[in-house]
Amino acid sequence: MSSTRLQTLGYFLRRHDGDFALLQEVTNVNIINFRGYQSIENIGMTGRGTVILSNVDLQLHRIKRLPTGCGIAAYYNNTCIINLYATSGTVNCAEREAFFNTELIDLIPHTLTDLIMAGDFNCVLSNLDCTGHHNSSRTLERLIQGLGLVDVWDASVNRQIYTHYTPTGVA
Repeated sequence: MSSTRLQTLGYFLRRHDGDFALLQEVTNVNIINFRGYQSIENIGMTGRGTVILSNVDLQLHRIKRLPTGCGIAAYYNNTCIINLYATSGTVNCAEREAFFNTELIDLIPHTLTDLIMAGDFNCVLSNLDCTGHHNSSRTLERLIQGLGLVDVWDASVNRQIYTHYTPTGVA
């Protein structure tokens, strides 16, 4: 993450008094140092990973890390927070589906609890979520339905805004 992006994130957290920030594709945890926040990192074998930033007044516990660095989970009180980074690209579709089927399962609570699952899934659940070619995931869709999760980005069916833009489409 560039120093400009880190400054912007730090400004955003201070301005909005955020309790948590979930970061993906982090390569240098030594530069993530925000006053008033603790950092829980999981850098994998490829040198990339996931990070959960939390307000120092909020104690996280039961931290679980995937060896690949592609996921980390922590509990705040009775809420499990999962931060993911799935591989991108059409050619990695099978690898991404395997990630959702196997590795991700290790982070999901085995008992009923509140759950926040966020991150960079590098796929969509529906053709309505993109234009152009799409990388959809039936596995992720079934998992979200089975866990009773709600896509908070899906505030309106008629939205025409997206989180990722490429020369050939949006998602």
